[in-house]
Amino acid sequence: MSHTISQIPIARPVLDEVEVEAVRRVILSGWVTQGPEVAAFEREFAEFVGAPHACAVSNCTTALHLALLAAGAVMSWHTATTTELDWMSSFAKQRSKPQSTKQPLPPFIDA
Repeated sequence: MSHTISQIPIARPVLDEVEVEAVRRVILSGWVTQGPEVAAFEREFAEFVGAPHACAVSNCTTALHLALLAAGAVMSWHTATTTELDWMSSFAKQRSKPQSTKQPLPPFIDA
């Protein structure tokens, strides 16, 4: 007997009541972006990794972009490759930039 899978669970999250309570605390605080929970997370994360500072961002694409900029690894003449799983974020990020800063879309590799 065969059955059809409607979605492939690439990265199913594992969450429990700890995460539910954290989200509840944020929602009830009135701060759904930035605010004291984000500031606390940044301080705790910086302490955990032994860094003087940390900066929370909205997603992994933004985090990778900032990390590359901080490392001086993003130049107008650089070419980067990415997997097809990253296609949408790469495309959206590139298309959201001002025209003067747009670079060609990265070539995709089969992962």
